[in-house]
Amino acid sequence: MEIFNRDIIIIPAITTLSLLAGLLGLGKIMASIKTSHGQSTLNFKKYNENKFYKFWAVMLRWNLRISIVLLAIPLILIFYALCKNIIFSIFLCTVTVIVISSFLGSLKSRKEELLHGQLIEFINNTIIMLKAGKTMRNIFKESLSWVKNPLQAYLKKLINRLELNFSFDDALDTFADSCGGNEARLLVSALKINNKIGGDLLFILSSIAETLQNSLKARSSARTITLQSRYSGNIIAFFPVFILIFLYIFMNSSVADFFSSRIGNICLIIGGSLEIAGIFLIKKTLDLGR
Repeated sequence: MEIFNRDIIIIPAITTLSLLAGLLGLGKIMASIKTSHGQSTLNFKKYNENKFYKFWAVMLRWNLRISIVLLAIPLILIFYALCKNIIFSIFLCTVTVIVISSFLGSLKSRKEELLHGQLIEFINNTIIMLKAGKTMRNIFKESLSWVKNPLQAYLKKLINRLELNFSFDDALDTFADSCGGNEARLLVSALKINNKIGGDLLFILSSIAETLQNSLKARSSARTITLQSRYSGNIIAFFPVFILIFLYIFMNSSVADFFSSRIGNICLIIGGSLEIAGIFLIKKTLDLGR
């Protein structure tokens, strides 16, 4: 009877809190989408630039602590409804947050690599258009017809600031901040210096394009070399978690009885802490290859 009464209270509470957290998160995401660049940014057509990708990309712009709390509360409640063990629920929630964070990090890394390649193509086309006698302002506008997202969105923001009579340097700084990479900052620095003191812009842009190409090749080579290590490291890191979940599913009564005892909870706390520490250590080691 006690278990039955407890379930009657817990299940509606879990459902209500999960829905509230989900609606709050969805509302914040939609607000971010509508206000970003004054228009919706969910229009990517290539490189998996779909709604799912942009959903998580917007998530990255949130305050990290708020995102973790909004994600952790429903997860803990859901896991607790399934396993009826708060310690095990917190452990599974922590692992889930780590997995999602890794997934978001990989998406961000791939987007940065895509933007890196787009900047190289943009610089090469800029050199051609400069030889044809066009100015940088005209090049920015004409590039919108062939540049794809994410670079297209950043160029639109740059052009909008120029049309609103912001200074050329200020618009370039906004462009660099939007791109968020050293590659864009290198290009912006060259354009700002050339705008102030002049110089051979064609030679400077050619040197930058060559530097970015070498950097992209080195980055791709490093990723290829460390690919097997990353897969092996992830398997080693999460294998104990899979085993524990497997045992909990197919040996539910025995495992649940053990973890409901004081010794079981102590073992779960110690083992979970060591497992999470091991995951972070392996991820830190693998990130050194990036």
